[in-house]
Amino acid sequence: MTAEHKTTFCRICEPLCGMIATVDDGRLVSLRPDKDHPLSAKLQKDEIRSAIERVAQFADERSRAIRVQFTNGEVRIFSSSVEMGESEESVPSEYQGPDLEIGFNAQYLLDFLRAVPEDQVALHFRDPNSAGELRPANGAEGSKYRYVIMPMRI
Repeated sequence: MTAEHKTTFCRICEPLCGMIATVDDGRLVSLRPDKDHPLSAKLQKDEIRSAIERVAQFADERSRAIRVQFTNGEVRIFSSSVEMGESEESVPSEYQGPDLEIGFNAQYLLDFLRAVPEDQVALHFRDPNSAGELRPANGAEGSKYRYVIMPMRI
């Protein structure tokens, strides 16, 4: 049987997630961003991890929700809770695209950032409602670290 390329349908965020799955004989062989995933932000791992750790202290304890705002050359991270107040951090990034904001569970982002050994990471996404993919920025094609992350509605 030959390998098939299928667009994923996770049905969590929307019907079409924007990831291409290569399936061979019913087994997942690879998962890569769809060509319709035109946006990506390249970040220094330690800077973004530290910023998320600081901001997450002010996030709601149950949802761990943070808002990540992408603007040209900068990523801003926000969180707030009634009990703790609010926090905001900003880190430089290599991002060129429309300004947009995506909600994430801070713990899920930190899980990837603590596991990946490379110094730079890249987040690839299509829009605020679609699944994204975190990968090491350098040599991403051969890397074993791929992390699909779902956005949250905040």
